[in-house]
Amino acid sequence: MSVTAKVTTSPLPLSSAMTVAFGLRALIFLRQYLFLSSLIFHDCFKPQEMTDIMKDFDEPGHLAPTGLFLAGLKYMVIQGEPGAVIRGKKGAGGITIKKTGQSMVFGLYEEPVTPGQCNMVVERLGDYLVEQDL
Repeated sequence: MSVTAKVTTSPLPLSSAMTVAFGLRALIFLRQYLFLSSLIFHDCFKPQEMTDIMKDFDEPGHLAPTGLFLAGLKYMVIQGEPGAVIRGKKGAGGITIKKTGQSMVFGLYEEPVTPGQCNMVVERLGDYLVEQDL
């Protein structure tokens, strides 16, 4: 399977704010600005969801008892990389979140995309952002 990417700059007045849209719907949050590549998720994220995700990066295991919530959907937290990657599962789909210096990369997937494919794309993009000090 090939994963193609389309990169567009956001209308925000920051050159580093961008959206990267993959077949598995990856979203990037940079410098506390939120710009979404899909209307499906527009205005759906709750501040508490972001707070809980950030807390799990600081205190790995925080989300395990309650699950990871994003846009009101609950994902069962599965093994990630403490402080660097959070992974969740919901039915045949799931989520991978990679934390970088100034951003979080979110990858949401559904069949036919596999968890491994999502992890690879999100983590490679996250590693690239880390190399760029983003």
